[in-house]
Amino acid sequence: MVEINKEIDLRSPEFIASRRFIKPVLLKYLAVFLSLALISGAHYGAARYCDQLRSHLKANTAAVQNLKEEVTPLLDLSFQASLVKARSGLEQSFHSSSKPLHTYLVQARQLADLYHLDMELAMIDAGGKLLLKGTGRQINNMALYNRALEELPFIARAEITTINLNQEEKYHFEIQCVTKPQEGVEDN
Repeated sequence: MVEINKEIDLRSPEFIASRRFIKPVLLKYLAVFLSLALISGAHYGAARYCDQLRSHLKANTAAVQNLKEEVTPLLDLSFQASLVKARSGLEQSFHSSSKPLHTYLVQARQLADLYHLDMELAMIDAGGKLLLKGTGRQINNMALYNRALEELPFIARAEITTINLNQEEKYHFEIQCVTKPQEGVEDN
């Protein structure tokens, strides 16, 4: 069963409001004051954080500048080392070209004739690589020719890069060879 409150409150609303511990207006002022305090505290904290970031940035910038000053001599040495490598590469290509190039090409062509291969192109590029292109009827002869090229004193490595069969039942081949510097060549 539900009990019904049979008491009647005869107090006026003004009396009830005057007896409250905290008035609503006071609560509004307190909320405004707390929100202003919170906003100003957040602003102050953000300003302090920005100042800390600026000081870290200055310290890091100074550290980077010091590292740049320390690395500059190393970069200069690296540049000089690359120049030395380039010079040694030029000297090596000079040594490889000190023997007339046509003798390399003539020997490669003579070997091709020995293995019944027709040479279409034989050339040496600036890097000292020998490129040989030709045709033949048997793949076995091309493999033997490649092995014979590797036995030449001026070839460091020979590699068959492509073999294609054309409509005339001939194989087109391409061999790339890396030449090595000749021994016994005197430096001037």
